[in-house]
Amino acid sequence: RRVQPGPVHVSEQVILWANCRVERTSIETHADRLAHVVDPRDELGVGTETKFSSSQPAQYPPVSIFMTVLNEGNDLAATLESIFNQEYEGPIELAVACGPSIDNTRQLLDQFASIYPQLTVIDNPTGVTPIGLNLAIKATSHDILARTDGHAVLPKDYIRQAVETLRRTGAVNVGGIMDAV
Repeated sequence: RRVQPGPVHVSEQVILWANCRVERTSIETHADRLAHVVDPRDELGVGTETKFSSSQPAQYPPVSIFMTVLNEGNDLAATLESIFNQEYEGPIELAVACGPSIDNTRQLLDQFASIYPQLTVIDNPTGVTPIGLNLAIKATSHDILARTDGHAVLPKDYIRQAVETLRRTGAVNVGGIMDAV
Protein backbone atom coordinates (compact mmCIF):
# COMPACT_ATOMS: atom_id res chain seq x y z
CA ARG A 1 0.00 0.00 0.00
CA ARG A 2 1.42 3.36 -0.99
CA VAL A 3 0.86 6.38 1.24
CA GLN A 4 -0.09 9.51 -0.65
CA PRO A 5 1.28 12.88 0.50
CA GLY A 6 -1.20 15.20 2.17
CA PRO A 7 -2.97 15.53 5.48
CA VAL A 8 -2.53 12.71 7.95
CA HIS A 9 -5.60 11.66 9.92
CA VAL A 10 -4.91 10.52 13.46
CA SER A 11 -6.81 8.78 16.20
CA GLU A 12 -6.97 9.69 19.88
CA GLN A 13 -3.71 7.87 20.62
CA VAL A 14 -0.29 9.32 19.93
CA ILE A 15 2.46 7.19 18.45
CA LEU A 16 6.18 7.89 18.84
CA TRP A 17 8.36 5.92 16.45
CA ALA A 18 11.82 4.54 17.15
CA ASN A 19 12.81 2.02 14.52
CA CYS A 20 16.13 0.22 14.07
CA ARG A 21 19.18 1.11 16.15
CA VAL A 22 19.01 4.67 17.42
CA GLU A 23 22.29 6.11 18.63
CA ARG A 24 21.39 9.81 18.42
CA THR A 25 18.10 11.53 17.93
CA SER A 26 16.94 14.88 16.63
CA ILE A 27 13.34 14.78 17.76
CA GLU A 28 12.94 18.55 18.00
CA THR A 29 14.22 19.13 14.47
CA HIS A 30 12.07 16.31 13.09
CA ALA A 31 8.91 17.52 14.84
CA ASP A 32 9.41 21.03 13.53
CA ARG A 33 9.36 19.61 9.99
CA LEU A 34 6.18 17.55 10.43
CA ALA A 35 3.67 17.66 7.60
CA HIS A 36 0.24 19.17 8.18
CA VAL A 37 -1.63 16.91 10.56
CA VAL A 38 -5.42 16.88 10.64
CA ASP A 39 -7.20 15.87 13.81
CA PRO A 40 -10.49 14.14 12.84
CA ARG A 41 -12.25 16.28 15.47
CA ASP A 42 -11.38 19.38 13.39
CA GLU A 43 -13.46 18.08 10.50
CA LEU A 44 -16.33 17.23 12.82
CA GLY A 45 -16.22 20.62 14.55
CA VAL A 46 -15.87 19.12 18.02
CA GLY A 47 -13.28 19.67 20.79
CA THR A 48 -10.19 20.53 18.79
CA GLU A 49 -7.97 21.38 21.73
CA THR A 50 -4.76 19.37 21.65
CA LYS A 51 -4.44 16.88 24.49
CA PHE A 52 -0.71 17.53 24.91
CA SER A 53 -0.47 21.30 24.57
CA SER A 54 2.48 23.25 25.97
CA SER A 55 0.11 25.02 28.39
CA GLN A 56 -0.34 21.83 30.40
CA PRO A 57 1.57 21.35 33.66
CA ALA A 58 5.12 20.02 33.56
CA GLN A 59 4.22 16.56 34.86
CA TYR A 60 5.02 13.72 32.49
CA PRO A 61 2.10 11.54 31.36
CA PRO A 62 2.39 7.75 31.29
CA VAL A 63 3.81 6.19 28.13
CA SER A 64 3.25 2.71 26.70
CA ILE A 65 6.08 1.32 24.61
CA PHE A 66 5.27 -1.62 22.35
CA MET A 67 7.11 -3.92 19.99
CA THR A 68 7.00 -7.29 18.33
CA VAL A 69 10.01 -9.59 18.32
CA LEU A 70 11.14 -12.77 16.60
CA ASN A 71 14.66 -14.20 17.00
CA GLU A 72 16.03 -11.02 18.58
CA GLY A 73 18.18 -12.80 21.18
CA ASN A 74 21.39 -11.09 20.08
CA ASP A 75 20.10 -7.53 20.56
CA LEU A 76 17.08 -7.74 22.85
CA ALA A 77 18.85 -7.27 26.20
CA ALA A 78 20.38 -3.97 25.04
CA THR A 79 16.97 -2.86 23.74
CA LEU A 80 15.20 -3.67 27.00
CA GLU A 81 17.92 -2.01 29.08
CA SER A 82 17.65 1.15 26.99
CA ILE A 83 13.89 1.22 27.60
CA PHE A 84 14.03 0.56 31.34
CA ASN A 85 16.85 3.10 31.79
CA GLN A 86 14.96 5.99 30.20
CA GLU A 87 15.43 9.33 31.96
CA TYR A 88 11.71 10.01 32.14
CA GLU A 89 9.79 11.09 35.23
CA GLY A 90 6.46 9.55 34.21
CA PRO A 91 5.46 5.89 34.27
CA ILE A 92 6.54 3.70 31.37
CA GLU A 93 5.10 0.30 30.53
CA LEU A 94 6.35 -2.08 27.84
CA ALA A 95 4.28 -4.61 25.88
CA VAL A 96 6.19 -7.11 23.75
CA ALA A 97 4.54 -9.58 21.39
CA CYS A 98 6.91 -12.52 21.04
CA GLY A 99 6.78 -14.68 17.95
CA PRO A 100 7.87 -18.34 17.79
CA SER A 101 11.59 -17.64 18.13
CA ILE A 102 14.13 -20.43 17.84
CA ASP A 103 16.77 -18.57 19.85
CA ASN A 104 16.73 -17.27 23.44
CA THR A 105 14.33 -14.36 22.78
CA ARG A 106 11.49 -15.72 24.93
CA GLN A 107 13.84 -16.66 27.77
CA LEU A 108 15.29 -13.13 27.82
CA LEU A 109 11.79 -11.62 27.89
CA ASP A 110 10.75 -13.91 30.76
CA GLN A 111 13.91 -13.04 32.67
CA PHE A 112 13.35 -9.28 32.23
CA ALA A 113 9.64 -9.66 33.10
CA SER A 114 10.61 -11.24 36.43
CA ILE A 115 12.65 -8.12 37.23
CA TYR A 116 10.44 -5.42 35.66
CA PRO A 117 6.73 -5.71 36.51
CA GLN A 118 5.94 -3.02 33.92
CA LEU A 119 6.89 -5.51 31.15
CA THR A 120 4.05 -7.54 29.66
CA VAL A 121 4.95 -10.40 27.31
CA ILE A 122 2.27 -11.47 24.84
CA ASP A 123 2.42 -14.61 22.71
CA ASN A 124 2.31 -13.99 18.96
CA PRO A 125 2.12 -17.58 17.66
CA THR A 126 1.92 -16.42 14.03
CA GLY A 127 5.18 -14.46 14.16
CA VAL A 128 3.55 -11.98 11.77
CA THR A 129 4.61 -8.41 12.61
CA PRO A 130 1.28 -6.58 12.07
CA ILE A 131 -0.54 -9.18 14.16
CA GLY A 132 2.10 -8.88 16.88
CA LEU A 133 1.89 -5.09 16.87
CA ASN A 134 -1.88 -5.22 17.26
CA LEU A 135 -1.57 -7.73 20.12
CA ALA A 136 1.02 -5.54 21.85
CA ILE A 137 -1.02 -2.36 21.41
CA LYS A 138 -4.08 -4.12 22.83
CA ALA A 139 -2.04 -4.96 25.96
CA THR A 140 -1.11 -1.31 26.62
CA SER A 141 -3.00 1.00 28.93
CA HIS A 142 -1.69 4.54 28.30
CA ASP A 143 -2.70 7.20 25.76
CA ILE A 144 0.82 7.88 24.50
CA LEU A 145 2.23 4.97 22.51
CA ALA A 146 5.85 4.54 21.45
CA ARG A 147 6.82 1.85 18.95
CA THR A 148 10.30 0.46 18.86
CA ASP A 149 11.95 -2.70 17.56
CA GLY A 150 13.74 -5.56 19.29
CA HIS A 151 17.09 -4.44 17.93
CA ALA A 152 16.74 -0.71 18.72
CA VAL A 153 18.77 1.05 21.39
CA LEU A 154 17.04 4.23 22.52
CA PRO A 155 18.99 7.22 23.85
CA LYS A 156 18.33 7.74 27.57
CA ASP A 157 16.27 10.87 26.93
CA TYR A 158 14.30 9.62 23.92
CA ILE A 159 10.88 9.32 25.57
CA ARG A 160 11.33 12.55 27.55
CA GLN A 161 12.28 14.50 24.42
CA ALA A 162 9.43 12.98 22.46
CA VAL A 163 6.79 13.83 25.08
CA GLU A 164 8.21 17.34 25.52
CA THR A 165 8.09 17.79 21.74
CA LEU A 166 4.47 16.60 21.64
CA ARG A 167 3.60 19.26 24.19
CA ARG A 168 5.72 22.04 22.70
CA THR A 169 4.54 21.60 19.11
CA GLY A 170 1.01 20.32 19.64
CA ALA A 171 1.86 17.49 17.23
CA VAL A 172 0.07 14.18 17.47
CA ASN A 173 2.96 12.09 16.12
CA VAL A 174 6.67 12.67 16.62
CA GLY A 175 9.73 10.54 16.03
CA GLY A 176 13.48 10.53 16.07
CA ILE A 177 15.85 10.33 13.17
CA MET A 178 17.30 6.85 12.80
CA ASP A 179 21.04 6.38 12.75
CA ALA A 180 21.42 2.85 11.35
CA VAL A 181 24.48 1.06 12.63
